[in-house]
Amino acid sequence: MVVASLLSTGRSGSLLFESGFKKRHSFQLIAARRANVSATMKFIAGDVIPSYKFFLKKRKAYAGFYSGVYLRAHQRYVVSDSRTHFTYSYLEYIQRRLGGGLVWGYQNYSKKRVVLDILIGFGWSKIVYKRVINAINIPYPIQSADNFDGLLGLNIGYKFR
Repeated sequence: MVVASLLSTGRSGSLLFESGFKKRHSFQLIAARRANVSATMKFIAGDVIPSYKFFLKKRKAYAGFYSGVYLRAHQRYVVSDSRTHFTYSYLEYIQRRLGGGLVWGYQNYSKKRVVLDILIGFGWSKIVYKRVINAINIPYPIQSADNFDGLLGLNIGYKFR
């Protein structure tokens, strides 16, 4: 089984590729990008999320409830420029995180080609790289603490085989 999905909504988008093996196992790779630009802020983030799924029932290959694990590599670039009559602050930084966790979901396909995948995942992530490029009138903004990491998704794709 090979599944591909592409979603784009102007400033955000994702590409998904999934390949199954041994009728109950699959490997999924998601690449996602988000961007938000306003008068005072520019935010660009990207994720690469590989995951492994094990389907719990043998009845229909690559369909039904599943559980698995995922990893996440995340990078964000932020520029914040705030100006008022009395104050000025500027912040520009890059941050990279690595994380992972457990994932559960339900996947099914109809008409032998259209795949619907609903998933939720919980895990943990840690900052592995941070760099403040420029900061004016702002205390150090990035914390080094571990953080909750999660996935919530509704994927619609096309099954090639």
